[in-house]
Amino acid sequence: MKKFINTIKELIKYCTKKPFKDLLKLLGELLIIALIVAIFKLPFIMIRDFGIELITSMGLRFSNIMLLIWNLGFDLSYLVIGIIIYIHILNKRYNNINETKKDL
Repeated sequence: MKKFINTIKELIKYCTKKPFKDLLKLLGELLIIALIVAIFKLPFIMIRDFGIELITSMGLRFSNIMLLIWNLGFDLSYLVIGIIIYIHILNKRYNNINETKKDL
């Protein structure tokens, strides 16, 4: 987590010294990374929907509570995994920002 915070601080310093064109490129890259993470939600949706159909087909007495727990569990797991992936990609992509600044 400390590495991520340092990466964010360096990214902010980097952004304050770059021209607008480079900032637009950086924003575009971050949006593409966010889009990729969002696309990875499709398997989660498919598994979640399969579980919902399975629970409702069983006709269990507490199916509404089980559906709530199932949905919450999958949404939370995707949120955690999505954040971890985003942080990992951000650290990998922008961790060497000091070297990039020296090159420019």
